[in-house]
Amino acid sequence: MHADLLLRARRVQTLTEGPPADAVAVRAGRVLAVGPWASLRDLGGPATRHVDIDGVLVPGLVDSHAHLMGLGRSLSEIDVVGTPSAAAV
Repeated sequence: MHADLLLRARRVQTLTEGPPADAVAVRAGRVLAVGPWASLRDLGGPATRHVDIDGVLVPGLVDSHAHLMGLGRSLSEIDVVGTPSAAAV
């Protein structure tokens, strides 16, 4: 089974115990394997995209933070989309 994408970084932060990793293999949008480049490079095939990252990679991290003040402010504003004029408000 070949990976769709091979990512190589200076370091892959796995947040688990184990040997250092510098590569991630991805298939169908999911992490297939994480480990040293030497052990993952063979997962590549003719159609595999290779990306070199000059930094730290954190696979699976989703930034789901929210700006609650901005949301609250937007909920208290009047929606005037489609209003023909200021007088119509």
